[in-house]
Amino acid sequence: MFKFNNPRTYSLLTGIILFLVGFCGFAFPNIFNLPGGYLFANLVLGFWGIVVGINKK
Repeated sequence: MFKFNNPRTYSLLTGIILFLVGFCGFAFPNIFNLPGGYLFANLVLGFWGIVVGINKK
């Protein structure tokens, strides 16, 4: 069963969402009308969240 009360799960899900917003924002700039700095921050924070979520410490 997939447990949602785990901080690792929260960081992984949030990281995926942030990374997808940043990636889609650069791929489709007409749909996601956000400044480049925010998109870059989403990519970096999303990637960091995915790495932390995958890490099995």
